[in-house]
Amino acid sequence: MQLSGIEEAIQLAEQRWPGTQFKCKTAKEACSPCPFCGGDDRFLVWDNGYWMCRPGAGHCGQTGWLDDDKRHELTDEEKRLRRIEAEQHRQAVLQEQIEKRLTALERINRERPDLEYHDLLDDADRKRWHEQGMTDELIDEYRLGICYVCPTDKEKRPSLTIPVYDAKWKVLKNVRHRLIGVVGGDKYRPQAAGLGNQLFNSRWVLQGGDVAMVEGEKKSIIISSQFMPAVGVFGCNGFDMSWLAHFDQVRRLFIAFDPDALKAAWMLGYEIKAARPAMEVRIVTLPVKPDDFFVDYGGTSRQMAEYFRMSREIRRVK
Repeated sequence: MQLSGIEEAIQLAEQRWPGTQFKCKTAKEACSPCPFCGGDDRFLVWDNGYWMCRPGAGHCGQTGWLDDDKRHELTDEEKRLRRIEAEQHRQAVLQEQIEKRLTALERINRERPDLEYHDLLDDADRKRWHEQGMTDELIDEYRLGICYVCPTDKEKRPSLTIPVYDAKWKVLKNVRHRLIGVVGGDKYRPQAAGLGNQLFNSRWVLQGGDVAMVEGEKKSIIISSQFMPAVGVFGCNGFDMSWLAHFDQVRRLFIAFDPDALKAAWMLGYEIKAARPAMEVRIVTLPVKPDDFFVDYGGTSRQMAEYFRMSREIRRVK
């Protein structure tokens, strides 16, 4: 497409998807919530007319051109060139994201904020973690910490910190900040932009056997210490299917999401079963959030085992 600049691209995009409101990121790029799958700024438009939903867990990943609803007006050769140009642009965006992620990873592994935040803990801060169900042993094992000014929170609020390491616990991949005093959703922030999505406690995947999957790091820590090895995803739509390449040693996967995310658990279970037919995938239905089961309701491992025993196996793919 021949456009005069990003302003014209924004105008065309807002006309095509009424209700969207774009903001400029650079002189050539603008962003908005995706008109197909939501989010905050995952939908990107460029000054050449190309658009895409930024790749990521829970993102629709759709791409196209601002005039592709009028594609019937193009010749076959023009359509072919458009497809080539779109793929080149998509690859360039993906490469830019990879480079940003690598730069961010190098920086946090050089600075090691996880150690700094852990060292900042005093008795009052540890008490905050105790209230979340963490013992001093777990606080030290997972290097849980405190940050008095969250670096990626616009309001600069304090946060409890949870480091995310690779499967061998050698590389720091992120530090998740759980904002203090925030009730409900939108309480988590990353250490820095561009670090991407990670699987928490991924070491259990390499260990293999029976593994549970829960929503969030805190639940993963509690379930792993009280019941069985559990990995944590960042939200019920936070699983990246490419991670299955590392699940070869997993015999049974128990998806134990929060009660309000049961539908998402089944959808993910079917998707995993389709990709890994030999893996036994089971959906666990719980009456409360898995960490609250132990921390707030005094549940026992024996009682939790009964819910896992009654889990339903996905035997066929829809």
